Amino acid sequence: MKKNTLNYDFGTFQIEHLFVSGLMPSLSGEDLKVYLYMNYLYSAGQFSNITAKMLSNELHMDVETVLQSLGVLEQLKLIIPQPGSTADNMSYKFTSLRQRILSSNYVERSSLGDEYIRKDQVDQLVQRRIEEDRNKKLLATFRRGLNSNEVPVSAMNDLFEILADVDNNHELVEHAIKVTASHSNFANKNNIKQIRSFLGYMKKCVYNWHEKGFTSVSDVVSFSQNFSSRNAIYYSFKTALGKKNESLAPVETASFDRWLDDYGLSSELILHVLGDMVLQDRKNLNYINPVMQRLHAEGIRSIEDYQQDKAKHKEDRQQTIKNRIDQASKQYKSKLDEYRNIQNHDYDLSLDEINDITKSRK
Repeated sequence: MKKNTLNYDFGTFQIEHLFVSGLMPSLSGEDLKVYLYMNYLYSAGQFSNITAKMLSNELHMDVETVLQSLGVLEQLKLIIPQPGSTADNMSYKFTSLRQRILSSNYVERSSLGDEYIRKDQVDQLVQRRIEEDRNKKLLATFRRGLNSNEVPVSAMNDLFEILADVDNNHELVEHAIKVTASHSNFANKNNIKQIRSFLGYMKKCVYNWHEKGFTSVSDVVSFSQNFSSRNAIYYSFKTALGKKNESLAPVETASFDRWLDDYGLSSELILHVLGDMVLQDRKNLNYINPVMQRLHAEGIRSIEDYQQDKAKHKEDRQQTIKNRIDQASKQYKSKLDEYRNIQNHDYDLSLDEINDITKSRK
């Protein structure tokens, strides 16, 4: 006896809430039928080798209406035709509304705890994570600088207050910590008093750099090298002036800086001029400053130019002295000739009258 077999499909497929609440009300009955059947095919793994005629037969719709409904679903991006898809052999990719919305407005961040984060918040999150990592690194550097794993909360608060004051420049603050840690005065940093002193010195360093406009360690290093070089130049200048063991007054360093920076004179030329000033016993800046100003005004920038200028000035002075001697000699000769001329003439004049005439001709 032959058994009766029931060929029922007891499977199920899901319909997204987003579709029901958002798109279904705007679809026609034909569009909805095509969508539900396409969803069924997709869940059954039969989403290729589809034809409009097959859909027409299964849904009892004419082919033209099926094609129109497929066009609507494609326009809404509920189904996406795959490359090579034709009317006689259609292949579609079924899209998830949830995934589409998430991919448009969110990005995955599985490593950060939550499954998704809004795209407009990504930059803020990344920046916050960068700041957190930088702060951890800064705190680790601070602990190493103090040679202690236990740092008082108040000290950490002071550290991050300093960081905020210098526009969150972690690089400068870390460098200030390292510079302070290398200072011999802070060899023992195990008590709160030493920690306060450590922070005070570090704060002074980083605030000074910040006020000078430094933004990186390279700026600090370059300034330190230039500062050391400038101090060496100051020392050579004061040695040339016979002040080797004396402290420079602010007016002296200001003059030195003006010669170097404003006038653009080389340290070699300045040392040569100072040597000449010392030989002339003119070590006072009241004598030296006008000389440096003249060199700047006349474009003298090398020792050779200075030597030529000095020789020319010497020659000019000698010529001036000679001209004055010649002029005085001529005046003396003229007076002598006048006197002799009076003596050689037989004037019937008294001595007083002769003296009056001589005085009137002077």
